[in-house]
Amino acid sequence: MLPPGAAGQLAAHRLEQRWQNLQHTLLQLGPLHCDSIRSDTASRTVLKAGSTTVWVSAGRLQSRTALGGWFTHLIQQASGVSTPTAVICRGDSNAKADHFQVALHWQPLDPDRAQELLSSLHALAIAGAESCWPVPPASGLARALMLHKGLDKANRAFESRWDGGFAAMGERERPEMQLCFGDHFEADNFLTQDCFEEAFQALYAPLLEAQRP
Repeated sequence: MLPPGAAGQLAAHRLEQRWQNLQHTLLQLGPLHCDSIRSDTASRTVLKAGSTTVWVSAGRLQSRTALGGWFTHLIQQASGVSTPTAVICRGDSNAKADHFQVALHWQPLDPDRAQELLSSLHALAIAGAESCWPVPPASGLARALMLHKGLDKANRAFESRWDGGFAAMGERERPEMQLCFGDHFEADNFLTQDCFEEAFQALYAPLLEAQRP
């Protein structure tokens, strides 16, 4: 629902700008079409730009977007369709809030390796259903995306996302995080535990290794 009067016209203009920019970003990868991918347990329709499968989010990059794109990429590779996959979402900065970008871009994988990773994700999901997964999603993704700049910067990104600040609520304030870890769980309590690093590597190391240069 758009606001009334001139505010509605401004909002509609901004949405149109976003739509045009999204189309431009997609078409830079190639002509758009839909395709179907199938695995032993699931099938789905995906959007493709040229030979690249695209996973699009209308918002900024979040963990569910990144992992949803990664899961789709693995299903496609395991089915024998050897093509890259790109995650497209809005820019992080306020200056680029209406611009879309390729946030993640994965290269093709060997089908056997993709199936191995799918089985690993399935096992991780079972473990996470039995006890609280020791890597908070938003903070974990923030750490993963900064690892290429060094471990210290990656850990600071994790701390910033977990603790929050003046401009944003920390992930630690979310009810589900407080249910899992309590009201006063500090970032260092994650970063100094072996189980955190093991779980982090199991989830994010393959995703980061598969990124295109």
